Amino acid sequence: MAYGGVIPIRRAVERILSAWSEAQLRPAEWVRSLGPAPGDSAAAEAELLRFASFRHRLYVGADVVALGRLLGRSWAEHGSLGGYFVARWGGAPTLGAALDGVMRDWKAWAAALSGPQPGRFFFHLLAAPRDGSACKRWCMFLRWMVRRDSVDLGLWGPGGALARAQAAVAIRHGKADSGPR
Repeated sequence: MAYGGVIPIRRAVERILSAWSEAQLRPAEWVRSLGPAPGDSAAAEAELLRFASFRHRLYVGADVVALGRLLGRSWAEHGSLGGYFVARWGGAPTLGAALDGVMRDWKAWAAALSGPQPGRFFFHLLAAPRDGSACKRWCMFLRWMVRRDSVDLGLWGPGGALARAQAAVAIRHGKADSGPR
């Protein structure tokens, strides 16, 4: 969703948060309500109605629901999104290879979804290094999750397999200091 200026992005995020608030769901509860299996489409179909009018640049409400379903499956299989990235990182020699694995899984899972299908531009969100993408949004997301400073969340680190992601992101973006702050 990170296309465009701050104001349209903020409006799009506010529409999503508002829909969750109206449903009296927190984001994590909403993701879990969608069901982890590709065949769990009843909840997804109901949520598609909630997001029917959503549009942000290339993306539509069905994309929000599909992304939620992919997150739900990742959580169900690995306990958290961080656990999922750690599992994919385990056998991968580089951050790029780990991201390739995540995107390969998510593309296959999205293709197997029953019920509401994502919009035609959804797969642009799942760009992978092997497709020639720099994965800037994913690298920024990983940075937010592993570094601890006044801007970044630091929820997944530092330490363990994802600490390597911090270093890889720093190297990819030409930063000399890749250590924890």
